[in-house]
Amino acid sequence: MPLLLFPFPSYQRFISHKPYGLGALLLLLALALPVAVQLKDMETSVEFDLMLPFGSGSCNTLETISSNYGGAGVVFPYKVIFIDSEDIFTPQSYAAMSHVLASLVESAPPLELMDVTGIMVLGGQEVSYAEMTAALNATVPTTRQFTLQTLRDTLVSSNGKATYATLTLTIDPYSSEGQAWIDTVRDILKGSESSSGLTLHLDGPAAVIHDAVGSVLSAFPTMISITLAVVFFLIGVAYRSIVAPLRSVLTIALTLTFVYGLAVCVYQWGAFDGLGLRALGQSGSLAWLPLVMCFSIIVGLGLDYDVFLVTRILEYRMEAHTDQGALVRGMVNTGHIITAAGIIMAVAFSGLLFSSELILNQTAFLLVVSVLLDTFIVRTFLVPILMTWSGAYTWWPRQRLPTPTKDLCPEEYIVCVRPASFEGKVIPASEKEQKTGQHVRWHCSHCFSSGARPPPRFELTNIQTTAAINGSMKSRQFQAHAASFS
Repeated sequence: MPLLLFPFPSYQRFISHKPYGLGALLLLLALALPVAVQLKDMETSVEFDLMLPFGSGSCNTLETISSNYGGAGVVFPYKVIFIDSEDIFTPQSYAAMSHVLASLVESAPPLELMDVTGIMVLGGQEVSYAEMTAALNATVPTTRQFTLQTLRDTLVSSNGKATYATLTLTIDPYSSEGQAWIDTVRDILKGSESSSGLTLHLDGPAAVIHDAVGSVLSAFPTMISITLAVVFFLIGVAYRSIVAPLRSVLTIALTLTFVYGLAVCVYQWGAFDGLGLRALGQSGSLAWLPLVMCFSIIVGLGLDYDVFLVTRILEYRMEAHTDQGALVRGMVNTGHIITAAGIIMAVAFSGLLFSSELILNQTAFLLVVSVLLDTFIVRTFLVPILMTWSGAYTWWPRQRLPTPTKDLCPEEYIVCVRPASFEGKVIPASEKEQKTGQHVRWHCSHCFSSGARPPPRFELTNIQTTAAINGSMKSRQFQAHAASFS
């Protein structure tokens, strides 16, 4: 089947021209770097609102409780756990617990004594050891004494070695302020352990999330390094090259940094607020889960497209095509497939933009932008430009590459077009026209690897006669000066 080299000759010439490619590369970097550097200002969030459907019953209920009952801390309180190796209910341990709570109230605002409930504090007032003992020994307790008895039975463990105090904050425990408060309190508790002789812990739903997310994010840089190292190794083994995997890792890294930086611009700085779309509106921070989850997906998709393209290029190179010839032919034969696959994936992921959950909106944004960037910029321009500049070194140190014997315009590779093409544009001939000979055999007009000028001679054939046409090229578009048919 005849090979149609590419419907856009100017594009072929562009990616094959090193100065043009260098200019395009510098332009892409100039546009990408200002966005990518925003990555350093990224703020991750574990806010509960990001996971609730906007306008849902659960979301409205949380807002109602928060606004009418002193904030979201009422729904998600903290617990300070006190553990003694022998007995928690002794004068010494009791005094130590009271001292720890006083330190928290003093050093961890906005916590106040009114926000603490435990066997040491009730209704914003401290409960002494003597008062608690009297309440426990009362046969006809008062209301306050009965409450203290209930607290003692409820908050002290069955073995008598542990108890806890509940801390209810006015701030949202899942907000950045609430998460920072956890670190402050834990530092205070750690410093109080030696002086109190107790083992101290901070617990609560927000504290659990804080620890889980902290562990994931602290391991994230290691995960990134290991993933890219594995990519480098596997691509290097597959192509027996060092340059090819290095280019793959660099292009994937560019996609990741740009997409994550753009997410910061959109969701932290409100770059797209003018569009009036809630899915792309400013939220002040980025949910932690999409950042981690989308990393592997973006790497996988980018690597998939890269391998698909570069493997085809290598196949042509192993068939003794020149480096530039293999590049152009590989782009021609895989470009439309990669483009179609990218569009399909972008459309599929974009469905999440219509979700009422902001965490899904951010996931969709990261995936859609990365797929479109990888499809239309990285694989279409960046990869061929880098491979044009690397030339034969693309496969270094791979051995036994065949000596190039085929170029982009060998005699056997022709394009069949209709005679109407001589009016200025190429119209592919139908299969019937090719069988009957009612077509033009148009030889490849330009050798991109050597930069040779197009041949001035074209052959016009039909059943009865063969006539020669002298043509010229202007901006790589064929213009016919004469034609004759019999």
